[in-house]
Amino acid sequence: MYDRIKFFHLIMSALLWVPLHTGAQPFPDRSYTDCNGLSESIYQVLSQGKSLLIVSTGFDCLICRNEAPDVEAFAAQHTQVRVWGAMNFRYLQALPTCGDISAWNNDYHWDHIFQFTDNQDEWVGSGFPTYHVISPRDSSAYQTINLDDAIQKALSEALTTTTQAAMGQNSFRVYASQEMLWLTVSGKPERNSLRVQMYDISGRVVLDKQITFNGGQPLFLERLFRFSSGIHLLRITDQGQIYSQVMIVLP
Repeated sequence: MYDRIKFFHLIMSALLWVPLHTGAQPFPDRSYTDCNGLSESIYQVLSQGKSLLIVSTGFDCLICRNEAPDVEAFAAQHTQVRVWGAMNFRYLQALPTCGDISAWNNDYHWDHIFQFTDNQDEWVGSGFPTYHVISPRDSSAYQTINLDDAIQKALSEALTTTTQAAMGQNSFRVYASQEMLWLTVSGKPERNSLRVQMYDISGRVVLDKQITFNGGQPLFLERLFRFSSGIHLLRITDQGQIYSQVMIVLP
């Protein structure tokens, strides 16, 4: 039996943000390695439907230290947002080291935050701390110096997983966010395209698109208001293999 999946409509908060890149020009992928030799990349996080919150923090920054417990608490409680710590100094003219990160963790226990030394000042903004949010919807990026604003932005940008499945070498995830339907594809497909179709309960085709892969970034399918409420069948065809999923679109 197919699982019934609900589409959740997220409402985006009206916040003041500084856009770093527009949706037409996605933020470029970057990869970092922590002090344990583990690596993560921006697009790796976004392909999971998670928004990415990058905290540019200073070891010698009093505000950074005051907000550090709240950052860890947020990261532990909200798995739909991946939190990175770009570790640096605000005043001291020195390069950050793994020893500095270890001392920081002894004090603040950033167990749910991926940390790396920001030796090139890539994430230093207009002040310390600076919070960067990168959206999984279109890889656009925003920055603020206000933690509460950063949290609200990260939560509003995170994609709500509605269904996911593996087929051959590919994994598919379908999301609803901002009243729009999105698809991510991960794996190593032989070709760079697949067919996505959706049928209503009467069998009428309400969506039929040939989708081209885009480096793991979410792909826009359709605005949800185009679909009537009720039961729909989502069908993905790839190399002759067919994956089908029954879904419920809420009014």
